[in-house]
Amino acid sequence: DDEKVLAMELAQKYDPTGSRTLRILTKFDMFDSPEAKDRAVALVNGVDAPILEGVDLGAHAVITAPDGNAANYDASSEAEHLERLGVRARAGIDMLKHRLP
Repeated sequence: DDEKVLAMELAQKYDPTGSRTLRILTKFDMFDSPEAKDRAVALVNGVDAPILEGVDLGAHAVITAPDGNAANYDASSEAEHLERLGVRARAGIDMLKHRLP
């Protein structure tokens, strides 16, 4: 979408090496296709974007509104869903809190 494109352009302009940019992938429970899911999981797991030496600011997956309803959010349910998808370490709101300065 247009907002994502603009955000990525700004990140590349002001942080060309990616050493200060953390990419948050929201709605990680909603995918257009199985291929889109596979690409997103690979991105979060660092398959398509290797982790820079000493810097772990790659993509991070979160599910903030399960079934489109933020009132349904539960950290343990989010963690279970992300684990079922095969996302390893860079996932969940609780883990995101630890990655931010």
